[in-house]
Amino acid sequence: MKNRTLKICRVVVSVIIMAMVTLLWVEYSALLLNALGWIERIQIIPGSRGFSFGILVFWWLFTSLFGRIYCSSICPLGTLQDIVARVGRSSRQGSRRDYHYSPPLTTLRYTSLAIIIACLIGGLTLLPTVVDPYSIYTRSVVDLLKPVWGCINNLLAKAGTADQISDKLQQHGVLVLAKPFTGVQFRQAVQMAAACCRRLDYLRQENDKLRDKIAQIRLVDRAKCYLIEHKGMSEAEAHRMIEKTAMDTRRDRAEVAAEILEEE
Repeated sequence: MKNRTLKICRVVVSVIIMAMVTLLWVEYSALLLNALGWIERIQIIPGSRGFSFGILVFWWLFTSLFGRIYCSSICPLGTLQDIVARVGRSSRQGSRRDYHYSPPLTTLRYTSLAIIIACLIGGLTLLPTVVDPYSIYTRSVVDLLKPVWGCINNLLAKAGTADQISDKLQQHGVLVLAKPFTGVQFRQAVQMAAACCRRLDYLRQENDKLRDKIAQIRLVDRAKCYLIEHKGMSEAEAHRMIEKTAMDTRRDRAEVAAEILEEE
């Protein structure tokens, strides 16, 4: 009876933590970030990336005393694996329902552990992040469940909600279209948004060109000032000298000006 109660408690805690992690990563707003952000901070690999030595020591001691409680309860991927294994076992009949013994791959386990520890100590976080069960689960949630969650939100959102969030989202470039709308209205809104996006890209490119032009003019002016102060030239002579050098060497005036300033 006692073991059954402990098992039920573990299952309940595992499912709750898995649900909280899922909500933390599928929710588009920051409402749950402050309330549930602590879940990521107690995970082993995210804690290690943040150089939280206390998290590592805590889970090492806790696992030594109570076994694989981290993998089966705190890590959402471990909980998902237990659920899948339970469902798979329930769907099998006869002796196929039973688990079979397989020898532990001790060498592979400790070699993998040593490589992960070496990467974390050396600051190489790519490999630990790729194989980290928590990171694998969160990437799956973001790639698979978050788009579905967004569609459900869009379907359940009330028409008046658009007016409430429009001002907050438009400053981030998000187009808000209130329901109900027809297919023609939706296509027109998307076409208008695409046209605005292309116009903004064009203006951004023009702005970058103007910035580069201004930077070149400033560089040439600095070179002129150097020639006037240190070479005794007049402004016209300095201007002609830069222009002539640029034409003779087939280079941009900014390159000539930068070469002159290197003499400082």
